[in-house]
Amino acid sequence: LIFQSMLIKVVLLLTFLLHFVSTIALSVRIVGIRTGKMAASYAVYNIIFLVARFVSTFQAPLLAKHVESSILLGAKPDNLLFFELCFVSFLGSILGAFFIPTIQRFMYKAVEKAYQQSSVLKVIVQSIHIKTFRHIKETLTVPSQANIIRLRQISDMPITIIVLNVIVSSFITVSVLSCLYAGYLEPNLRSTSLSLNGFIVGLSTIITMIVVEPHIGITADKVINGEFSEVYFRRYIIFVVLARIVGTGLSYFMLIPLAHLVVWLAKSIFG
Repeated sequence: LIFQSMLIKVVLLLTFLLHFVSTIALSVRIVGIRTGKMAASYAVYNIIFLVARFVSTFQAPLLAKHVESSILLGAKPDNLLFFELCFVSFLGSILGAFFIPTIQRFMYKAVEKAYQQSSVLKVIVQSIHIKTFRHIKETLTVPSQANIIRLRQISDMPITIIVLNVIVSSFITVSVLSCLYAGYLEPNLRSTSLSLNGFIVGLSTIITMIVVEPHIGITADKVINGEFSEVYFRRYIIFVVLARIVGTGLSYFMLIPLAHLVVWLAKSIFG
């Protein structure tokens, strides 16, 4: 029981970190505009993205072990745990958004150093120091009221991209949870159900890489070329962040319906 309790706490922490890191990564986009060093900023962004993906590789198997043990004992779905995971995902996204102004200032130096040293690895090694955390504490900044007020203007925002961010974020948040929950609904197909997580996340990633991320990158290029203002881009990124927060919030409502859909897919198509 003590081991199971520790395991659950680790999974909750990893889930929080996954969504926190994924959200603050967007601050690098703004830094790229300010510094004009898009390649260096994109390299830093890729590192943060890989960190988030690396965290997720631990989250899924640890949670799967807990679920597998529960199923073998004949236990019913632990709805409280699944909804706690949805909540910490939502909380991680919100706190990530809150820390974007602070992380943005920190990332400014990271991008500059990456550009000067031509190595992101050196920047990572140098940042592993107590001074780094002191610097973050000293530069702690809350989102400005001016940026919040600008959110009233939405008519010139790419609504389709914003909506896609909501959809992709919600599916990435809840996919592994729903696939594991499906194991409770149909224990004999739990392996097939879990394997469908790769299909759901893969589809969401394809949409992100083909539509969402290129649009953000191209918009950033247009800012540098003078077609859009930096104020417009900042507002655009804020809407993307809000869309991802809404997406994680929707995971509450998508968890069980998607689990039933996964069971249907496992029976009808992959069974």
